[in-house]
Amino acid sequence: MTFLGLDIGSSELKIVVFDGVGRSLDTVQTSVPHLDIPGRAEMNADAVWQTVVRAIRKLNPGIRREIGAAAISSHGESFVPIDNHGTTTTNFILNIDLRAAHEIAEFVESFGRQRLYEATGLAPHPKYTLPKVAWLRRHEPEIFARSTKFLCMEDYLLFRLQLEPTISRSLASRTM
Repeated sequence: MTFLGLDIGSSELKIVVFDGVGRSLDTVQTSVPHLDIPGRAEMNADAVWQTVVRAIRKLNPGIRREIGAAAISSHGESFVPIDNHGTTTTNFILNIDLRAAHEIAEFVESFGRQRLYEATGLAPHPKYTLPKVAWLRRHEPEIFARSTKFLCMEDYLLFRLQLEPTISRSLASRTM
């Protein structure tokens, strides 16, 4: 049995397959497509998925057939909303997108910086998921209304693999 490690960043996707003692058997590295939208940092979710699929297909077929387990690492705060049919309602909003500066300022005003930190373990910042969800609710209410789930990158990849989109504790802590 081999193990696949998939690391999807905001600019690059890296895949490594290891044997049972940790030796690297095959690697693939490729860029991740970004959208050019002024003042925003977004990725098209389907383009991200297709990049992952193409990268996995580049692995040696013999090694690929032996994969028995996988681990996904990603830029944690990035997320994509989906509707009740599993269709994305907008693009991935990346962690480097700072459009929710006003919303995080409102959170600080409403709850206090210290209380937010005590509740989340995070210093208030617009890079986190929750202020961006609040931004969607305010600025794109039709998208927010159609969205039934907000999936971070790892969750979305699990969902596309037809697995239950389950957030890890470490990733959940990054959503605020």
